Amino acid sequence: MAINRRTGNDGKVIGYTVQVSVPNPAGGRGRRYTLGTFRTHKQAKAAERKAMDAIEAGTFDPNPPAPPKTTTMADAVGVWFATKRATIQPNSATGYESAIRLHVLPALGNVDVTALTHDDVQRQANAWRDAGMGARLIHRCVMILRAALARQLKNGTIPHNPADGIEKPSARGRKLFTVWSGAQIDAFLIEATRDERLAAFWYLTFAEGMRRGEALGLRWSDLVWSADESACTAVITQTNVPDLANGGAALIQPRAKTRSSQRSVLLTTSTVAVLRAHRDRQRFQRTSLADVWGGHDLICTTSIGTPITPSTIKRDLAALIARADVPPLTTHGLRHMAATIMLRAGVSPALVALKLGHADFGTTVDRYGHLVVTDQAAANTALEAAVRGSGKTG
Repeated sequence: MAINRRTGNDGKVIGYTVQVSVPNPAGGRGRRYTLGTFRTHKQAKAAERKAMDAIEAGTFDPNPPAPPKTTTMADAVGVWFATKRATIQPNSATGYESAIRLHVLPALGNVDVTALTHDDVQRQANAWRDAGMGARLIHRCVMILRAALARQLKNGTIPHNPADGIEKPSARGRKLFTVWSGAQIDAFLIEATRDERLAAFWYLTFAEGMRRGEALGLRWSDLVWSADESACTAVITQTNVPDLANGGAALIQPRAKTRSSQRSVLLTTSTVAVLRAHRDRQRFQRTSLADVWGGHDLICTTSIGTPITPSTIKRDLAALIARADVPPLTTHGLRHMAATIMLRAGVSPALVALKLGHADFGTTVDRYGHLVVTDQAAANTALEAAVRGSGKTG
């Protein structure tokens, strides 16, 4: 009797082969049979014990019918992802593939889907959390498991989905957003960015609350000007995002981040003025560099008119923050600060959600609700007036 490990080219164990020896009833040397290769040592040990019992009972069959093929989590996730990737953007597919390859399959890939329990999935989610994995990545891994198993449930392979109802760490904690003072805003937006080639980008992200990808993807053809060009509306229909499969290079996606992100933004007068000046400068650059200028019609470009690699914005922001001597924050932090300032000024969360491109104002309230104090004060005034009015006698 023997259980032998099988390894792949990388030296990792890929299975266990079981061999048994059956004595010759007439005496002499017995005969060896290979029962097959099993995914786990536990499965191989069980097969060996079953064969030994059959040999002792004289009922061993060296050519038993092939066992029914099992479906492992690797199989289930594989067929789900092959189907899913045809319906999502390349960056999303890259993110899923990374989570599957690095986390999901190493943890549960060899498990038979019919043997997987709710507690198995919960223990794995806990193990990822205890190992320091980020909450968002845990959510993604559990989502992959739940979606892959939902397909198996639909196929009738399993009676219920063991990945439903898994407790996960919160992926969104309430943050205290940095808010600069008026002097600090001037130091950054007016002084530090003055004459900067990307001045328009910083106004679009801070004064308009646009996402980095939205501002970098905005085209001149997306702007709707008033007759005298004193007012302008930006129509967001595409984004510039890092191409995760190509080292983070600029990738123009012909769509907004979400359906609600595709919106029209009435620009502030400050941004309109900056855009007019930027347009004049860029027209001169396009003329002088006509032989190399990119044909993307982008507002924010490199010095030769090509899309800006999103990661370079981080470096540029750090330099501007140092120049302005203001508290540090990220590009997304500029968007958060814009939202915070609007809400503190008493702007309705519904209007802030519309400007920022949130799916609904519930998202805005969930993220910034602790800042909405003006509306509550107005609500209290109205309620107190009603209460006083109800106490009057005729």
